[in-house]
Amino acid sequence: MPTQRQAEILRLLVDSYIDSANPVSSGELVYSNDLGVSSATVRHELAELSEEGLLFRPHKSSGVVPTEQGYRYYVESLLQNVDLPLNQKDMIRHQFHQVELDEDRWIRLAASILSRSLESLAVVTPVYHKDVRVKNVDIVKISEYRAMLVQILEGGRVQRALIQLSGGIVWSNLKEFVDILSTRYSGKTYSDIEIAYRGLSDPAQKQILESSINLLKQAREQYDGEPFVYGFTEVLNQPEFYVGGELIHDLLEAVEKGMLVEALHPIDMSFGELRVVIGHEHSETFLHPYGVVLTTYGNTSDSHGTVAVIGPTRMSYANAIPSVRFMADVLDELTMELL
Repeated sequence: MPTQRQAEILRLLVDSYIDSANPVSSGELVYSNDLGVSSATVRHELAELSEEGLLFRPHKSSGVVPTEQGYRYYVESLLQNVDLPLNQKDMIRHQFHQVELDEDRWIRLAASILSRSLESLAVVTPVYHKDVRVKNVDIVKISEYRAMLVQILEGGRVQRALIQLSGGIVWSNLKEFVDILSTRYSGKTYSDIEIAYRGLSDPAQKQILESSINLLKQAREQYDGEPFVYGFTEVLNQPEFYVGGELIHDLLEAVEKGMLVEALHPIDMSFGELRVVIGHEHSETFLHPYGVVLTTYGNTSDSHGTVAVIGPTRMSYANAIPSVRFMADVLDELTMELL
């Protein structure tokens, strides 16, 4: 366990390395900071930290850089109560107030803001509803025997289905039936509606309920939209990935194959948890060169989306952690407006 002085030296060294991407020497630390000790003392402390596995020297004559273990200690022990400045929060909220009440626009904007501000790859997914629930149901007459069922789910997703109706149709009665359905089954799942379906005898009403149930089942079985991924240019501009781009090839392939979000394991997270995963802590090898900060947003553990930033292990965790947390808070509030 580092002493208090060693911990402070480690904090300053990690901050310096994050800013410069260059190994840090004892002389640089003494020159740039009021440590009150000599370069020789700092050099001794750096050696102690290296023996504990928190630092390493890339080359014999170079300064030192943090190990993954060093970053882990930095994140867990040296970053206390990090938060975004109030003016930055206000600026982010203002940008969201400029867009309509539309989930796709929100998550696209969230990914864009995080990517630009953190110079990292940002990933934001739509809300996934484990238990899909109806918010509102309506029907639109297209012709004498054709109708469009319009179904809004909790969370704002809109579903539509064309129905070819059979039997004698009294549209006023059918519309009244749909209005009752919308009121009675608001907040219910497809299994609740299936019970009502078994008690119906009217062919047109059964067709409407069957379409509603099928739409709900589809939403439950399918992921609610593709993730928005922004910032490959930002990542490529980082020194770790600039030369040749070999390290980023596997990450690009994972995005193209739709594997990235699953590899972050958001499904294993408790609701509201913020997680930092560094280098070889990732289960997937293509993420080993990266640090990731991620959390969930939504309303319950069964209804959530993911907010994540991906950068080099040298990423600015002091900025990424409060940025991801605040963005999730904003999306929480916006999602509530759709309920």
